[in-house]
Amino acid sequence: MNIIFRYAFLLLLILKGYTVVSQNIVHVTNYSKNEYKGGSQNWDITLDNSGNVFIANNNGLLIFDGAKWQLLKFPINTIIRSVAYDNNRIYTGSFEEFGYWETDSTQEWKYSSLIPLLGEIKLHNDEFWKILKHKDCVYFQSFGTILCYDYKTIKPLKIPGSILFLLKSNDRLFVQQVNGGLFEIIDQKMIFIPGSHIFQDTEIKAIVSLSDDELLIGTSSKGVYKYNGKSFSEWKNETSEDL
Repeated sequence: MNIIFRYAFLLLLILKGYTVVSQNIVHVTNYSKNEYKGGSQNWDITLDNSGNVFIANNNGLLIFDGAKWQLLKFPINTIIRSVAYDNNRIYTGSFEEFGYWETDSTQEWKYSSLIPLLGEIKLHNDEFWKILKHKDCVYFQSFGTILCYDYKTIKPLKIPGSILFLLKSNDRLFVQQVNGGLFEIIDQKMIFIPGSHIFQDTEIKAIVSLSDDELLIGTSSKGVYKYNGKSFSEWKNETSEDL
């Protein structure tokens, strides 16, 4: 539902900015699990620079090149919950497991676990639901931890308690505390955004930049808010009645 909400939120912004003068025909192709040969649940999706699609699936990592499907079996028997592309690697997250896939000299996909880099860092039933590339790091996020991978080492971020999904807007990275406010991750530190306690009884589902100084924040139950860098205000869509 989180993915559906983000796409619906972006569609709302598009409709606000443009007047609908004609109806475009969009071709949609449905694929059954009998065609893609995977499990019935898909959790996350990403694209590489060539347009290949990678999907976190109950049964492994699905790859679709536009013509054929391929299912890569996970080396351990857990569900892949998250997937992200970065620099010819496909990062995936699962229950107490995360790492990356890349092709070898024979163009076969091989998986490399990043768990050995944890050292003395302990996981506590962590399931990694979100992976995001930000600046020079790849962030792996569960509801109880955020790990920063700089391609050499892994460092845990100090978090204020249980957290919701990482959200990226342009070149900024945010996360909401469960039943709490919004934090921005700056230099691998959690910086609380003053006034964001207004979101403690809802969940922030999407953040979209309007400009360098303005953000639109979509919530699960309190509508959409605008943030101007200093304060939050409820966003009114003046054209909503005309669409």
